[in-house]
Amino acid sequence: MVKYYRGYDGIIQGLIDGDKKDAFVARIHQEAQSVGGYDVYQSLMLTQILACIVHQSALNCATALLQGHTGLTPDINAVHPDDASAPPLHCSSDDPELIELFLRYGARTDIRFQGFLPLCCAIDNISIHTHFIGWSTRQSIYMTIVFMCLQDQTELLECVRLLFRATNEVEKEIYRYVKDGKIIQILALLMVAREEVTSPSLFKGLCDPALDGNMSLRQLVLSEIVSLMASRVTLVSTSEEALDELNNKLETMMSMLSLIQVFERAGDKIELHRRYLTKLCPKLLAAQIACLLINEGLAEYKDFELKSHDDGSAQTRIVSSFNLDFLEILELKLNKGMQLGSGITKIYKHYADNMWIPRLSDHPPTLEPMTIPLLSNEDDAKGSSPLKVSLEKLCHHPYLNDWTPKKSTFKLVCILCLPQLKESLESIRLVACKTEGIEAIGCNLARQGKLIELASLLMVVSGSSDMRSNAIRRCVTSDLQALVDSEFKLKGRSSSHKLVDEKEMKLSALLLLEVFERAGNSINHYLQSDTYNEGRRSRLKIAREIQNLLEKAGFAMKSKDADLNDIKCFSPAFDSVDHISLPSTLRFRQFSVAAEKKHMQRASKSFHTMVRGNSKCRGPRIFAPTPKALKHGIPNVNREWFLSLGVVIAKLIKRV
Repeated sequence: MVKYYRGYDGIIQGLIDGDKKDAFVARIHQEAQSVGGYDVYQSLMLTQILACIVHQSALNCATALLQGHTGLTPDINAVHPDDASAPPLHCSSDDPELIELFLRYGARTDIRFQGFLPLCCAIDNISIHTHFIGWSTRQSIYMTIVFMCLQDQTELLECVRLLFRATNEVEKEIYRYVKDGKIIQILALLMVAREEVTSPSLFKGLCDPALDGNMSLRQLVLSEIVSLMASRVTLVSTSEEALDELNNKLETMMSMLSLIQVFERAGDKIELHRRYLTKLCPKLLAAQIACLLINEGLAEYKDFELKSHDDGSAQTRIVSSFNLDFLEILELKLNKGMQLGSGITKIYKHYADNMWIPRLSDHPPTLEPMTIPLLSNEDDAKGSSPLKVSLEKLCHHPYLNDWTPKKSTFKLVCILCLPQLKESLESIRLVACKTEGIEAIGCNLARQGKLIELASLLMVVSGSSDMRSNAIRRCVTSDLQALVDSEFKLKGRSSSHKLVDEKEMKLSALLLLEVFERAGNSINHYLQSDTYNEGRRSRLKIAREIQNLLEKAGFAMKSKDADLNDIKCFSPAFDSVDHISLPSTLRFRQFSVAAEKKHMQRASKSFHTMVRGNSKCRGPRIFAPTPKALKHGIPNVNREWFLSLGVVIAKLIKRV
């Protein structure tokens, strides 16, 4: 278009650059008359003029254009058919006065240009202009907060605030930011609209119906953390890239939870520092914000040290130099115990970790676990008590004595598939068929951390219509969210390790649910096959076949999951007759040759005496085999077992 109006670059451009309103208006009238009218001039040049005004932030020229002083009627909501140019509101994301002007004259905030709202453009503009060079999981989120509080971010944050107030359904954009792990974007929203973003009902209608249509930002982040934890436990792919990506996402979500924690506890104080300490230089203001975070027990001195990522650029050197000077000022303030006002007490660097005492009034309400009906006496009367007894009886089986939750959950599945436990599982199945409320029983077992009972119940009722694992999954997920939240609040405290153990227990329960959902039918089909029931297959071979079924179901078996050496029942020392499960009187004993002969004679004599001693007894006489016959007629391995059995039988006959 410039070729038709050679004076555009030299005159119009210069007037817009200088924001000379009167000269700009006069030039527009002159040009419009020269081309045959305002309509012709508007069709040819209005788009370029409006784009130049936005680019140069010419507020006076924009005001004259929108007020109609130029005779042109611009449509500030128009989108070019081929998306060649964005609407003015999308392009003015760094000038709050221009945004306010466009909003006053009817600019729409719901128009998407290439999929982005004006609010999204303003938020993304902050991540581009921030001092911090690309936040990553290697860096601390607290240093990003410090950078965001500096004065040169004020105008950018004001743009976000204006667009946030004028945009409807912002919760959908926040929801997307959380799902994508956009830390800087969430930080910008917390800086300008903390109360709205942390509202308990922010995601109304975008969450699980079980939450009554309400979900807060904290709950959404916690649900993402739990989901990633569960995905890491049940990871299908064994590639290092997939595992690294999953871990990075999890670390990002944990940093986002830290961010929410900061603004829930100290958001008002951060806002006061940012508004009323504007006269301080950036390094002093950064040190004040850092002292505030340390004093609130949210951060430590080491959290403000940037990780070295020197790429040789000038911006990197500037940031590194700023960080070194800022740390020097911060250390000086901490060592001197400088008071920060607003009731903030003295704090020293080496006491920072020990002075935090949580203030419950500042904390949001802890997530309540999903309501699952506990077992009552009425439930016991309906048959839950026999099921409970059967499950507890199985837990005392010798094969399960040395299994603990710290060992692989896959090994527990392998143990339960052994033939020696088939009878116990069958009795549990018979009792479970007559028991009502299996779903509630499973939830209680998962909540109490009884993994062996839960695995046994899932094994016998997997695929049954009476057992829906989704309810148990929701129950475990809800408890796990509460544990993660509590662990995060008590981070560094003495009681936090207990929460870690409980969290690992819940993750193991989720893994059990996943195992029997994805491989339950295959396992049951194998246990009913002729290959399993015919012949005498070793326990180790059965375990290997179960592991193969789990791998085919998509579970990534690690080396520690496949190694069965730490489980006694898979040890070669265990004999095939499973004597350890027999009563103590029937177990094998080790004797010397002389002791063995003496013991055989005593057992034989006792047996003859009891059978022949009563001469008045009627019926056929029973003669015990002689020691010599026992010696030659019974295999050496089982000879002592038969003799012990004879002693027991003799004692029973004597009692009768």
